[in-house]
Amino acid sequence: MNFLDFYSGSSLINRNDLGIMLELAAGASDPELWNNIVFTGKSFWNIALRLSKAKPGELGLMPMENELASLEEKIYGYLELLVQNAYEQTRAEFHNKYFEN
Repeated sequence: MNFLDFYSGSSLINRNDLGIMLELAAGASDPELWNNIVFTGKSFWNIALRLSKAKPGELGLMPMENELASLEEKIYGYLELLVQNAYEQTRAEFHNKYFEN
């Protein structure tokens, strides 16, 4: 976490949640799960950023919007897999914070 704090200039959002996710990923039985979370999240961020800069009526937005929805579904699925073996309180907190909104 110290490295991430340094790299981000101490501007991490939800630092504690990220720490929990890293801890759970380290103990996960699927070594590719964290990679999937990171790369899917980065793809989601890139498309969301592109869409936020798009002009109304711009051509080609519908496929990007569909891809964004697909990536959102994938990231939630990955996060659910990640927290499935966490303590009940942690699962409940993640569910309330990330899955109900």
